[in-house]
Amino acid sequence: MIARSWMVLLTLAFLISACGGILPFPTPEKLPDNITATTTVIQAPQITITIPPSQTPKPSPLPSLTPLPVGPFQPVLPETELPPELTSILHASGDGTLWILSEQDILILRENTWELTLAEIPGVLAGIDQSGLIWVIKPDGSSISSWDGKIWITYAEDSGWMPFEDYFYIIGPPILDQFGQVWITTSMDLRVFDGQGWVRYTPKGLGLSHPLEAEENVLPNLHLKYLESSQELWLGTCNWTGAGPIGGQGVLRYNGYSWQEIDTAISLGCTEVIVEDSNGGIWIGLDGDVWRYDSKTGKLDQFPAPQSPHGGSSFFNGVGAIGLDSENNPWVDLLLCGGGGCGFGTILYHFYQGEWIKIIEEDFYYHDLVFDQSGMPWLLTPGGIYQIEDNQPELFLELPIIPNSSVINREGQVWFLVKQADEIQLWTMLPDITN
Repeated sequence: MIARSWMVLLTLAFLISACGGILPFPTPEKLPDNITATTTVIQAPQITITIPPSQTPKPSPLPSLTPLPVGPFQPVLPETELPPELTSILHASGDGTLWILSEQDILILRENTWELTLAEIPGVLAGIDQSGLIWVIKPDGSSISSWDGKIWITYAEDSGWMPFEDYFYIIGPPILDQFGQVWITTSMDLRVFDGQGWVRYTPKGLGLSHPLEAEENVLPNLHLKYLESSQELWLGTCNWTGAGPIGGQGVLRYNGYSWQEIDTAISLGCTEVIVEDSNGGIWIGLDGDVWRYDSKTGKLDQFPAPQSPHGGSSFFNGVGAIGLDSENNPWVDLLLCGGGGCGFGTILYHFYQGEWIKIIEEDFYYHDLVFDQSGMPWLLTPGGIYQIEDNQPELFLELPIIPNSSVINREGQVWFLVKQADEIQLWTMLPDITN
């Protein structure tokens, strides 16, 4: 299974099928002692790419795009052109370096110059960790390799890596914890690399029941998040069927030694989103509700989902994303479901002064919510950039943005992709620029 396949699968697991909904925007276009590792030096060949058919909405024809800064947004113009086959931004570091996927090749934008760092990914791309190592799993799942730009290091069973017994996919990028260990989340388990070898945590080992053992056609998902303030790993669990999420076993946390329950109130339900605010609060999406855990006091507050604006049998049964503004107020994408499943789309709400304020409704999840240095919220949509003032989206810049392509580094700098005709452009919103 190639890398794009599991990415598409996870996207489909959230979207399922669309019916109803309103899109108010234009629809434009410890380990064994005998640990060993094999090392292979590879010279990266010249890049050769073939672009697949686009699966994203195509913007309507626009006048020739002039790449000029507009407000806090500006194009990035490297000395060499972006490859037309560029598909996604994989990772952004604080020094402005970007890792970008172009078909089955990975390039780096460093100091305004493109560098080919890996040609022809030899397996399933697990992602890039915070240190810049690229991790690739052999197609049959029997080993995993890291690539630092010069050397491959491969880890197999003699280093603690366990082959997969069945079909597998990767959930999210590798995560670096406070000890420098690398965590990879798969569809079957959690795996952690301590610099020499791997340890595997199965759902049973975490104290979770595995739904695949009890029921067919259930897709279990684990969602790992590293929290800077507490230097802990938190784990959300969620089970999916074709109709949508059917609960899970809530949230666990790992303090470096063991996995623990946080609170019985959040020990059951589907959790796919965990977000940390600037005051040490942890925001959790649990089924259709939002919770906030105060890491200083241990206090847990619930923010129940609003009533569906469509009434009847429609309801909210999942949280797709939580964004936090400068005052730590949550902006929440809620998954709208009904008796036939969860194919009704999503609604973005702003929770402010105890009230859920509806911002937009969509058939699909086709936007990114970002905030500038002043705290102003912006929506990046396929049709362009919308500024949200007084909870009302207003078109700010018509720009054919590739949906869900934005990446934000730890310093708050936003990067996203724009496509017009056969041209790919890289744009940014700098964290120190205000509108």
